[in-house]
Amino acid sequence: MSIMLAIKDVADVWGVSERAIQLRVKNGDFRVKEVQGKVGRSGKSYLIDITSLPSEIQKRYIESTCKGNEQREKPVIEAGGKTYSLGELAEIYGEEKLKEYLLEAFKKIDIIERIKALGHGSKGKEIERICQEHGYSARSMQRWTKDYEEKGLMGLLRQPREDRGQSIKLCEDAISFIRGFYLQGFEPKGSHVYKQYLKKAKQEGWEIVSDDTIYREIYRIPEDQKNMGRGGVKAYNALSMPKVTRNLNSLKINEIWVGDGHTIAVLSPHNNSIRRFTLIAWMDMRSRAMVGWCIGKHSSGYIIGLALRHGILPKDDSPICGLPGTVYMDNGKDYKSKHLHGGTKSKMFDFSLEQEGLLKQLQIEKIFATVEYPWAKPIERQFQTFSSDMSRFLVGFCGESIDRRPYNLDEKEILVSGLSIEQLAEIIEGYMRVYNNSPHKGLGNKTPLEVYASCEKIRADMPREEELDILMLKSEKVSITPSGIRKFNVLYWDDALIHHDGEKATVRYDPNRLGELYVYLNGTLHCIATNKELLEMNGTEEKVKEWRKKQARARKETREAINAYGVSEGEARRMVVEDYTDDEEILDIVCGRTSAKKSSNSKVVRLNKATHEGRKLNDTKGKEEASCNDYFAKLGEEYFKTKKIK
Repeated sequence: MSIMLAIKDVADVWGVSERAIQLRVKNGDFRVKEVQGKVGRSGKSYLIDITSLPSEIQKRYIESTCKGNEQREKPVIEAGGKTYSLGELAEIYGEEKLKEYLLEAFKKIDIIERIKALGHGSKGKEIERICQEHGYSARSMQRWTKDYEEKGLMGLLRQPREDRGQSIKLCEDAISFIRGFYLQGFEPKGSHVYKQYLKKAKQEGWEIVSDDTIYREIYRIPEDQKNMGRGGVKAYNALSMPKVTRNLNSLKINEIWVGDGHTIAVLSPHNNSIRRFTLIAWMDMRSRAMVGWCIGKHSSGYIIGLALRHGILPKDDSPICGLPGTVYMDNGKDYKSKHLHGGTKSKMFDFSLEQEGLLKQLQIEKIFATVEYPWAKPIERQFQTFSSDMSRFLVGFCGESIDRRPYNLDEKEILVSGLSIEQLAEIIEGYMRVYNNSPHKGLGNKTPLEVYASCEKIRADMPREEELDILMLKSEKVSITPSGIRKFNVLYWDDALIHHDGEKATVRYDPNRLGELYVYLNGTLHCIATNKELLEMNGTEEKVKEWRKKQARARKETREAINAYGVSEGEARRMVVEDYTDDEEILDIVCGRTSAKKSSNSKVVRLNKATHEGRKLNDTKGKEEASCNDYFAKLGEEYFKTKKIK
């Protein structure tokens, strides 16, 4: 068991040349291990055992390695048939403990070397004196000397446990039960798991353990299984599913704008009431700059168009302007509105594109984000920063949700002295200016405006403000050419397009599958034109499919891991309810085995004057009331006679 170092590493620590170390290796001054490599004339290189170096050099190397991460993974420590790097040992022991163990081991090595250097005549007394000086017993020193001779440095270090991170009291079946019960959709607490474990342990003969043991085992459950089992597929997709990482540095400025809406968590007075306004914003994917924004009562196609217009037009003291090549948008109906995409309602299909929308007339391509995949839009993260850095400090902050609503929020005071929409817009404009001029780590500590101004734009054309206002109102169809249909800067083709050159067609497509277009002629589906290319942002179609398979496989494996624990939801529910009832019918219903039996004798009877039952009931009530009146009348007469009252 030893740490093997390359000649260069030894030379760096020693402060000498590599040639000097090579000569000492040749002279046999160190214990070495020969390995095949490209270094040296013979194609061989050597690794030096650290324990054969002087103790001072060993200390110097270990201390320098503990301080930095450059060499942490290079030295290899062999122990128990496994190899460990210093970085792995640091993960096992902890940084401070590893350093403490190593320094203690080198201290023992110094003592061992002193003892070895003693003469035979006075060796016994000197060993006893040295041990007393350092507070060790002679027996311990003998054991350490033997371990050092057999195992080297690792013989003096605390050995990594093979069963670390595992419970030594729980059997595999008990662990499966604990995890399976905890990973249920009704989210049982740890105390519930412990209570049911005690019941199950008596039945199965498992060891009775403390609740701390149960909580430690719950803590060891992988996070993806917790998210899937207790939160469902939606929570797993959001928190644990492997996600594609896009390389945005290959994009050009204005090549892709991502847009979304955010309901501002600030109440403002408006028309004798208070309300929350909606912020619509566009972000340039290459520079992460907020290029355009607009505030409205609620999100709509018109407000989204105004935010796009604000991003396109030139601005004072800002390089941001120009048309985007593609917009990446939300799936909401406001982002799929006729104002943006054109079209007329039809019974045969939603949008026939008889009229062009704003995006088509500006020759802006569009991509829709996948439903329930908010992380696909980077601007979502920016809205979180917007709320935490600005909204919470404004008068009228009401929290992003009801449970986060400030306790001292006074709506009547906001109605009188709250921020108007104009004042709110001025504050947001200042925030956007500060954000665009703040360095970002993801941009190499450059500001979004610096990146925006220094990179090439995807488009050079620029409409005038008057033209832009007019283009927001017009649209057109696509044309079939001899080469096919051009869409998203790619040609789409199908043999069914032959003989239709020059005709106008309506095209529809799934925004999540840009590899095919549905072509409509005269209101009916004519063909599906396909291509083998996708936009650069999404990579190739094969790459997209490959990631879809990885995500599906990850979901499947996580679900199988949960099912392997062998605890069903019905069984878990039954075990809990058994503590409160022994009715088998109720327990079967809880387990989902049977459904409640409906009474076949149930009968609904209308009771009113128009029915026979109603008339009968009224007659009965009348007789009862008359009898009751006679009874109280006689009782009153007897009372007056007794009191002799006339």
